[in-house]
Amino acid sequence: MLRACILAGIAPNWPVALAYVEFAINSAASATTGKAPFELLYGSNVRLPLDLALDIPQNEVTNAPEFIHHVQDTVQQAQEAMSRA
Repeated sequence: MLRACILAGIAPNWPVALAYVEFAINSAASATTGKAPFELLYGSNVRLPLDLALDIPQNEVTNAPEFIHHVQDTVQQAQEAMSRA
């Protein structure tokens, strides 16, 4: 991803380029876990403008105990995937 920034000529403006690279990495699913870092940290992946424009549904969690259980399940799935890799 950093190579793409360099080839696109964005590299001289590193503070801006790194913010976009960080967002792209944190919102992309890992090949090992199948989950994005953002999803593991916050319980759901980031909603992008295209998701909103296409009205792509998102998993809605309505209360705190359900949210905690959802996050724990997500992290456990990622840990199991990492141990299989």
